[in-house]
Amino acid sequence: MRSIFYPGYNGSYQPESLHGDFIWMLAARVDKGLLPKTSKGRNRYEIVNVTEDAIRFRAVNFLTGINLGLNYVSIKVNREAGTIHYQVSFWTWARYCIFLCLGIGFALGALFLMPLMGLYLFSRTYYPSSDEIKDYCIPMVIFWGLLWPWILIVFHKKSAEKSLLKILEDVNNDSA
Repeated sequence: MRSIFYPGYNGSYQPESLHGDFIWMLAARVDKGLLPKTSKGRNRYEIVNVTEDAIRFRAVNFLTGINLGLNYVSIKVNREAGTIHYQVSFWTWARYCIFLCLGIGFALGALFLMPLMGLYLFSRTYYPSSDEIKDYCIPMVIFWGLLWPWILIVFHKKSAEKSLLKILEDVNNDSA
């Protein structure tokens, strides 16, 4: 079982009626651009494998990987049940958030720790006292630098899944 903080999700979607060529229509959409209103640099996906009942595709570049978080997608169709099962991971998106937050936390930490070492970028009156740094600033750096990216990962799952379901619904309705 995966952790709540794992950057990925899976589920299933059951349309009212599943088009027989759904996988091939989805493959065509991946080829021409999965996200129609997105620039070409942030909308580059490649098909890894496609069969009659399954397709796997992935983000080709970094900008596509951080755009929506559909970094590696596997979709399987169960024709008897009329369901579409999907499995998605978004490690590129997650790593971007983790390193961005670590960088921000490091910059804030350096700024807050400078007065403790006797170094000042600004006037001394702009800096908090040593007690305020220990009581408020250090916990804030730990939260925003280390904990916040993992909270973002948890929140991102729902919005990324909504976007994928919208794509699946659009492809199925366009092919109907």
